[in-house]
Amino acid sequence: MQFLKPNNETFKKIKNVIFLNADIIILSLLIQSLVLIIIFVSSAYLPPNGGYEGRWRTEPIADIASYIRNISITWDSKHYLEIAENWYSPTRSSHYAFFPLLPILIRGLTFILPFFSTNTISIILSWILYLTLAFFLKKAFKVLRPGANNFNLIITTLICPFSVFYVFVYTESLFVIISLISLFSYQRFKHISNRSRYLHLMLLLISSFALSTTRNLGVFLGISILLAEIVFTVIKKKNADHNHLYNNDLLSGFAVAASSILGLFAVFSIGYLTTKNLFVSFEVQKYWRRETNLNIFNTIYESIKQFTNPQEIYSTCDNYRDCVFGATYPLFALLIILTVFFLFSIVIYKKYNIDNKIEINPTILVSIIFSLFLLIVPITKGLGSYNRYIISTPIYYLGLPILINRFIPKKFSPLILIISSYFFAIFIILFSLHYWIG
Repeated sequence: MQFLKPNNETFKKIKNVIFLNADIIILSLLIQSLVLIIIFVSSAYLPPNGGYEGRWRTEPIADIASYIRNISITWDSKHYLEIAENWYSPTRSSHYAFFPLLPILIRGLTFILPFFSTNTISIILSWILYLTLAFFLKKAFKVLRPGANNFNLIITTLICPFSVFYVFVYTESLFVIISLISLFSYQRFKHISNRSRYLHLMLLLISSFALSTTRNLGVFLGISILLAEIVFTVIKKKNADHNHLYNNDLLSGFAVAASSILGLFAVFSIGYLTTKNLFVSFEVQKYWRRETNLNIFNTIYESIKQFTNPQEIYSTCDNYRDCVFGATYPLFALLIILTVFFLFSIVIYKKYNIDNKIEINPTILVSIIFSLFLLIVPITKGLGSYNRYIISTPIYYLGLPILINRFIPKKFSPLILIISSYFFAIFIILFSLHYWIG
């Protein structure tokens, strides 16, 4: 019976992990169940948006199959499922704007569970990713606030209105998970002096590559790490630090940046193999009205114009409400994140710039640089889906809950939770009825 020992030990470890994270598992399942109930009620009894290009249903759902389909094909989810089923094709050039890692995972899960439809598989995968995201958020807050009860911070992140995209068949939860894996690996690499630090470097190289195949802005994680290493090189000279332990870290930064760029070119190669056009993923952005405009102030101005007169700007809108939703949320999201970033910068400055000697946490610096890339670069292509870029930034899913916990009295916490939950539910209803929220 000796051969059973490893299995028993493995089972005990799994049981311990489940027991230690029971609060996260229950929270995730509770939120997911509420989302399903809200979608069912709104889809069955409320009139949907019948019309963008005639793609959506015009009647309430009639059965469970329609219900599952309704959850899994709303807006961008539809394209990820089509890629998972049929891969990329020159006849559907618009698909090249969507990166392949999520469709690959959906496709892989269909081989493991062949008796489920692709729509059902995509929902199961979104549940798994959501639970994994909650677990990594718990781990991240534990690193940032050791010894503290961080459960309320996790709730704040998951219940914020724009966080609805973590639940659906979108790339946001996957993107955040891989980002956190990369940040954890980078943190261990910077703080461990033995041979295992290079194992964390290998994991960092793999995760940075994977992030670039999830969304196009994933390439900026490796670039952020490289920029951070350049900053540390300058700081070591400024502080006359003669510690030679991390002399090779700048070279490692170049390696991580190269891995991120390689991941992006792996995506380009898919376009080249199927269309003979290496940059089709960029060129197809014109189809989605996201051509690059380096005058970001003009982009913000146009968004304000959309807010004041959305029907004139959105000539393709079928009704005024849909236009208002499309114009309001990105601008609202931009104002929120600018405020959060300003407050977070003050907190970081006070904590890490003491006695005129610069002491910066490497992981926090990378998180800030990465957040800046994720906030600034999308503005050059317009504010469409900008709230989805925001929830992918560490400044949102880590910084915002910490700021709320730091600056708002605890007696107001229940009120904030109620208000946030209300808008969270509103966003779910709008999304399930095919109104554009990002």
